[in-house]
Amino acid sequence: MKISEIYKLKKNQRELDFVDIDFPKDLPLFLDPFLIKNDSSQIGEECEECISSFFGLVIAYLKNGNKTAAGEIMTNIGEINEIHLGLSANESRGNGVGPINTFQLIESIVESEAVKTGVVEELTDFNLFIKGIGRDKISDLIANVIKKHLIKYTQEQCDIWGIPMTDNCKTGFYWEPSELIWKQGTERMLIIDDKAVLLVPKEFVSFSKTDATQIYYQKFVLEFYQEEYKRIDHYLVKEKRNKKGELIEKYVTKKSIDEDFKNNNITIDKAWLAKFSEDHPEILNKYRKEAVLSHASVFEKVSPEELNDLADRIMDELANTNSGEKEATRYQRIVCGACELVFFPELSNPKMETSIQNGLKRIDITFSNRAKKGFFRRIVEINDIPAHLIMMECKNYSYDVENTEFDQLIGRFSNNRGKIGFLFCRHLNNEEKMIEREKILWKERQEIVIHIDDSRLIKLLNDYKDTFDDSYNELLSSWMDEIIRS
Repeated sequence: MKISEIYKLKKNQRELDFVDIDFPKDLPLFLDPFLIKNDSSQIGEECEECISSFFGLVIAYLKNGNKTAAGEIMTNIGEINEIHLGLSANESRGNGVGPINTFQLIESIVESEAVKTGVVEELTDFNLFIKGIGRDKISDLIANVIKKHLIKYTQEQCDIWGIPMTDNCKTGFYWEPSELIWKQGTERMLIIDDKAVLLVPKEFVSFSKTDATQIYYQKFVLEFYQEEYKRIDHYLVKEKRNKKGELIEKYVTKKSIDEDFKNNNITIDKAWLAKFSEDHPEILNKYRKEAVLSHASVFEKVSPEELNDLADRIMDELANTNSGEKEATRYQRIVCGACELVFFPELSNPKMETSIQNGLKRIDITFSNRAKKGFFRRIVEINDIPAHLIMMECKNYSYDVENTEFDQLIGRFSNNRGKIGFLFCRHLNNEEKMIEREKILWKERQEIVIHIDDSRLIKLLNDYKDTFDDSYNELLSSWMDEIIRS
C-alpha cells in the first residue's frame, strides 16, 4: 500500500512533496545526483554538501594511494532498505554496498584508470567510469550518505500530514560533513510494520531507460567523432550532392562510426570511455554541464486527464471544508497540496508551522524557492525581492482578515527568509481594502503580500487545468502588477 493509503491522507502524489512509495515494495526510481546538485533549496544544498564531502574524501584518498583509509570510511555504507527505491521485484531488499562487497567496490575504484589519471572528480563520474557501479548503486550510496537529512525531511512531511512517528529509534550511520566522520544516534522515525521508512523528496528522483554511459557515448562521444571525422575527411565520411553534382554537405552517421569501432575490435566500455575523457576533457565537461541542466524529476510531467481529475477533486474538497478553527488544519493541508500541484517544481520542500525567532513566531507554510524561470525567479532578479522562502499564512475564517493577520505575515519577513508571502483566506467582502493594504506595504517597505481567497485559488487551479502548463506565472504576475504599478 502507498503511504497515502496507509495513513488515509486522501492525497494524490501530485499534492505530496515526497515520493508516495508502495510499501513494502520498491519503486523503480533512483536518487539522482544531478538533480540534487541542481537543487537550490535548503535540503538540496545540505545534501549536496554531504555528497561532495564524502565522495570528495574517498576520491582524494584513492588518488593518493590510500586504499586503507578509503576502505575504512566506506565500510559504514550498508544495505539501504528504508527508501524503497530501486529495482527489487517484490519486497524491498536494499541493494547497498554492504559489508560483503565493500572490498570489491574499493578494488573497482582503485583499479580504474579514471581514478589514477584524475578523470573521476565527483560522484556523477562513478557511473560513467567505475566498473560495477550503475544508477541503482549510486542511488544507494547517496541514500546512505544523506540519511541524516532524509530523517529530518521525513519528520517534516509527517508533521504536515499528521502521520504518527516513533520516538527514540536508532538512525543507523549517516555522514557528518562538518566533522568528516560517520555518526549515529536516535531520532523520531517513521515506523511501518516494525521497519524504518525514509521519505524522499520527489524532486530528487528520476528514471531513465538509458544508462548514463550510453547517453554519454551516443550523444557526446559519437558526436565528437562525427565532427572530427568530417574535419579530417575520414573514409567513413559521405557526400550529399544535388542533381547538378554540386556538393551540399559532408556527413557521417553515428551508426557507421559505432560499427567501425566494432570492426576494428574496439570495445566500448567504461575503461575506454575513461581514456577518451582523459584525452578530451572538454567533452566530459560538456556532458557534466548539460546533464545538470537536462535532468528532471520524473514527477514534473502529468497527464491532462490526471490533472483535470485532481484539480476538480481539490476544488470539491475546498468547497466542502467549513470555515472555522475546527477545520483549520484541513484547510491548511488543502492549500499545501494545491500549491504543491500548481507550483512544483519551482517551489518544493514544504514545511508546516515553521518556528522562527527562537520559537517566538511560527509560519503556517513555507516552500523553498528553487525556480530558475517564471514568476518566482522574476521577483528575485527583476523586482529585487528576497525570496529564498515563499511564506504562506492560512486563515480559515468566516469573516474578512484584517490588519492583525496581515501584519502577522509581514512580521515573518526578513532578508534571509524572504519578503514575499501569500495570505490565504476563504473570502473577502472588501477586496479593495485588502489590495490597498498590499499597495501601501509595497510603497513603504518594498515587500509583497498577495492575498489568495477561495475564488483566486479556484482560478489558479482552473487555469492550470485548462492550459496544462505553468499558467500561474501570468496570473501571479497580474496580481503583483496590480500592487506595484499603482
